[in-house]
Amino acid sequence: MVIQRELSLFRIKDLSNQIFDYLSLTFYDLETQLDSKLDLTKIKLDTFSDKHFNGSIKDLLKEADQIKGNFPEIFEQIKETTNELRLKFDQIIDKEYIDFTYINKLRSDLNNYIEKIKFS
Repeated sequence: MVIQRELSLFRIKDLSNQIFDYLSLTFYDLETQLDSKLDLTKIKLDTFSDKHFNGSIKDLLKEADQIKGNFPEIFEQIKETTNELRLKFDQIIDKEYIDFTYINKLRSDLNNYIEKIKFS
């Protein structure tokens, strides 16, 4: 049980890092599209980073679901934070606006939730 919990926490932390890596790649993709002056609606969910960002969120929630029984409040916080990330992601694509301060706050929040589980 302890080993499974540690593996699950490791996987959650890894997936959390992947989400922000793919979000960074999406910024790069968006910047490339802007530099190329292509239609931004074409890139919506059509790049490597877009697909992997969304896939990583799904994987994170699936993995976090395994700890939901022991840590229901933290699971809900992780779920809420990933939903906020999705909204910010959509804003980046739709409005061409990137709020780095808020995104960094979400990253910090997610890491704090994972640490709470680790030390519980």
